[in-house]
Amino acid sequence: MSDLLALREGIDRVDAQILRLFAERMTLARRVGEYKRAHNLPILDPERERSLIASRVAQLDDPNLSGPVTELFETLMRLSREAQE
Repeated sequence: MSDLLALREGIDRVDAQILRLFAERMTLARRVGEYKRAHNLPILDPERERSLIASRVAQLDDPNLSGPVTELFETLMRLSREAQE
């Protein structure tokens, strides 16, 4: 049972890092939105999103994670677009 608790504590530490990084990403997304509005640029850039997902999937060591990582970044980009609007 102590092994399980240790593993869960590790997940808790990773989750705390994810939350900090997510907040940082959303702050940057809002700033991108401000820039885009100031320069009359569209919020949605489909080519950028396709390229970003392909790049993140290419960084994986485990190809079995390509689907979940694609889903994760699609969600992150949707939330980023919402923050930009």
